[in-house]
Amino acid sequence: SMLKWNKQDIWIYGSIILLAGYLIIRLVNFFSITQFFPLGRVDISSYMAVLFFLAEKGYTASVQLWYNGFNPFSVLQPGWYLFTLPFYWVLGKVELASFFSVVFMLSASFIFISRIGKLNGLSRSRRILLSLIVLANPVSIAEFLRLGRATELFGFMIFFALAVLI
Repeated sequence: SMLKWNKQDIWIYGSIILLAGYLIIRLVNFFSITQFFPLGRVDISSYMAVLFFLAEKGYTASVQLWYNGFNPFSVLQPGWYLFTLPFYWVLGKVELASFFSVVFMLSASFIFISRIGKLNGLSRSRRILLSLIVLANPVSIAEFLRLGRATELFGFMIFFALAVLI
């Protein structure tokens, strides 16, 4: 028997293919942080430097290498850095740790958003589309992958996880 597609299915699956393709292309492009650090990215470069300082100097140490010395965590939220630190310990390179941290957070957010959709009775295809609309839209891609705002992505991931629990 032939699979019958209605217009709604075509729009849903077409949108999934387009958004997933766009996300994959941007993730491949984002992988360049592992080869061309610190060129080409705005925020992620400074986040990676602070992650390196955390790993090498500790949480409360003053970093004399920047700004005539300062404690980064007196002005920065520690969440993403502490979350990504185990990636750094395992991989040994701040660039790889940052990349895999972002991929993990996108994947976890995708799962949490899908779970929210399931709790609200959405079909599998609609849950996938909802997750992609939230995570692979041009604004999210610009914020999380083009500018490299990993700390914001961490906050969103926590938000989605808490939304599942509530």
